[in-house]
Amino acid sequence: MSGLSHVFLLAVIILGAWLAGCLLLGLLGLLPGSKYRVQGLWPLMGSEAVILATGTLPWLLPLPVLGAALMCAAFRIGYESGVVNGMPGVSASGVLGAGILGLVSALIWFLGDDLPLSWVAVLIIGLACAAVLAKWLAKVWLWRFLIYPALPFALFVFFAHSLDAAFVLLLSFLLVEIFDSFSLLGGRIFGKRLLVPKLSPKKTWEGLLTGLLAVVISAIALAAILDVNLAMMMVLAVVSTAGALAGDLVASHAKRRAGVKDYPAVLPIQGGLLDIMDAWIVAGPLACLAYGVLR
Repeated sequence: MSGLSHVFLLAVIILGAWLAGCLLLGLLGLLPGSKYRVQGLWPLMGSEAVILATGTLPWLLPLPVLGAALMCAAFRIGYESGVVNGMPGVSASGVLGAGILGLVSALIWFLGDDLPLSWVAVLIIGLACAAVLAKWLAKVWLWRFLIYPALPFALFVFFAHSLDAAFVLLLSFLLVEIFDSFSLLGGRIFGKRLLVPKLSPKKTWEGLLTGLLAVVISAIALAAILDVNLAMMMVLAVVSTAGALAGDLVASHAKRRAGVKDYPAVLPIQGGLLDIMDAWIVAGPLACLAYGVLR
């Protein structure tokens, strides 16, 4: 389950999944019972195309291009998280967040395979301790920032340097997008009972179950298409889904605590980059760890 050919095939599958989603949305729009509930989802499909393209294409390009894309993402995510987690109205926290996550990500990327996984944890813990010891950095928000998104994104960058792990990261991206998309669709059509109203008032139990069902069906199909052991695929699907839900809820908690709806926007409909990647940066590394243990 590795190699550039697998990554390319997965990219084609992602494109096919988006086209299938457009077809499904069109069919639902023809049914009287769901017609009006899905009308507002078409703009989301347009922004979803942008997300899928930017999330997929860097993995098909030379490694330095992928590295540059990840560094840009690190600075942007660090800035967004710093602004939301930091002191309201103080842009310095955003700059500090961008600097910390950008520096850590660059160090991990350029050291590449020479950096043992244990040193990643040591590096993050060291930064956290240094932040507490320095009084002017000893803020609760910095601890939150280091736990999420700094630690999961640092692990994300570490795994992205390996082609085997790159395939798993891209696979988790597809599973996360399927889970999110069908959870949203199921919530729109069937949603009645709120899942976590204080953190995410739009998430419902019906949407969650719809998303889980879609992930299970997709995992079975992907196992056959990619010639991957079904048990392995199901484990990756479960881990990715759990990580996606955890990442999304942690990000939502930070926004609710700060009293904002979204992180600083990069896409008008989707919000900030962390709104787009909040689930993936947790699900991806967890899937890579699970794959490393089970293979």
